[in-house]
Amino acid sequence: MRLSPQSIAFTVLLGALAALPPLSIDMGLPALPLLGTALGATASQQTLTLSLFLIGFAGPQLLLGPLSDRIGRRPVLLGGLTLYLLAGVACTMARSIDALLTARIVQGVGAAGATTLALAIVRDQFHGPQARIKISTITMVFSVAPIIAPTLGSIMVGIGGWQGLYGLLALCGATLLVIVYFGLEETRPAALAGMRLDLAGRYGVVLRHRRCVGYVLTTALNFGGLFAFVAGSPLVLMGDLRMSMTEFSVLFAVTSLGILAGSWFNGWLAARDVDTQSPLGWGLWMSLGAAVIASLMLAAGLLALVSLVPFILVTSFCRGLVSPNAAHAVLEPVPAHAGVASALIGCSQTTMGAVSGAVIALLYPALGPVGMTLAMAMFAAGALAAWRWAEAEVSVV
Repeated sequence: MRLSPQSIAFTVLLGALAALPPLSIDMGLPALPLLGTALGATASQQTLTLSLFLIGFAGPQLLLGPLSDRIGRRPVLLGGLTLYLLAGVACTMARSIDALLTARIVQGVGAAGATTLALAIVRDQFHGPQARIKISTITMVFSVAPIIAPTLGSIMVGIGGWQGLYGLLALCGATLLVIVYFGLEETRPAALAGMRLDLAGRYGVVLRHRRCVGYVLTTALNFGGLFAFVAGSPLVLMGDLRMSMTEFSVLFAVTSLGILAGSWFNGWLAARDVDTQSPLGWGLWMSLGAAVIASLMLAAGLLALVSLVPFILVTSFCRGLVSPNAAHAVLEPVPAHAGVASALIGCSQTTMGAVSGAVIALLYPALGPVGMTLAMAMFAAGALAAWRWAEAEVSVV
């Protein structure tokens, strides 16, 4: 039975595809210490199970996105999910840390084949306010993954050890593979059938579109600001503020709820024909304001959970406002290159997350907690500048 693009099940499926990377990373956190005992993995090798997954995930998007424009969304989705499933089984059966790390790279590639196309499929089926609503809803589903992933990981570790955790990821891949095979029709416009792959030419079309480039930078830099909190929060919250692991996990879940709330509010606004620029502008300005005020408070020595958390929640709420609107602005002008545009969004965000983590590694040792909020402010200012640059073309034309 094919899923109707208007159905809740269709939206949940796309959200689940987009959620594969955070699910695959966050679920693995509880298993890291066990790898040392079971496979003799060092602390750095344990961390590599996360970073190598991201390496496998980031680059292939740039090929798989345009490939889906060439041969269709379904073949790329089915291939990616099959690879993800097989890599999950290989992770479960790994008898050495090297085998596990290799499987995790392949699993990242498989996740890229699935996740990259969620936005492209939305562009195939919707435009205007309906596309904004659909992307906002997908973001809501996507936001649930970081909330439930650590708990699911802990449960599976308790039931089946670290193998049980990777077994569950393989099961997730198998479930999505079956649903896509039986429930998802090809969405790529028929007019695109037979077009040449021509990566340089097709990326050139999108990259010459100033508005697309500006909004790719906007959503990537905005993500970098949020990821600065993700990278710095263990140091600040569990280090400086002495939070327990349980308290930290709860706060992390609340942060994800902020993204969910922002996405819901954005969809609510889109359903009432509020233009894209209003919530996008609110989100970018509020993100910058929250990060600057938090930095000033920390610089003044006012480090306390009650004063810091509200600003973090504002930042996560704003991510829910910015992300769907910026993604929509990238995809809307280039319907013939939706796969390319979607790949640029995904790869740029992954890359900016890595840059953000590196910035935290540089600033925190020198500045302490204020280094985290200062990094957030820097990325927020960059996102705001990118947005204004993207829209400058509109005012000139």
